Amino acid sequence: MTFRPIASGEVQVSCGGFESDATRVSYEDLDGEIIAIDFQSGAYYSLAGSAAEIWRHALAGSGRSAIVEGAAAASSDPDRARLSASAFLDELLALSLIRETSQGGYRPAEFPAFDAPKIEKFEDMAELIKLDPIHEVTDAGWPHVSG
Repeated sequence: MTFRPIASGEVQVSCGGFESDATRVSYEDLDGEIIAIDFQSGAYYSLAGSAAEIWRHALAGSGRSAIVEGAAAASSDPDRARLSASAFLDELLALSLIRETSQGGYRPAEFPAFDAPKIEKFEDMAELIKLDPIHEVTDAGWPHVSG
């Protein structure tokens, strides 16, 4: 079972794990920071601290309840941590960086510490990221866009 916050602040239960769509999103763990690129929107994202930990746990097979309870166990304010971790998973889902799957969801999630997760979004290179380097460039090559 997993927890999901709803508008009233109560918690809703659901099951399953998470995965990334490799045809849409590519990511790398660089010195503890997750850099994720969404090739459909052209945006790229930076996740550090607890945000990176949530990402790692989600893609390693932990479900919402394991992540939420792991965050609560590592926080001095467990209730706030539960809501914060669950809301962050919802944000990752809304951005299509991860998606829910019926597989997994049972792996425990431990955090060294927990702070409110934050994601930074960058769109300064969106046009280049979305560019098809084979079909949409001039003879001069990438990144020269054909007119």
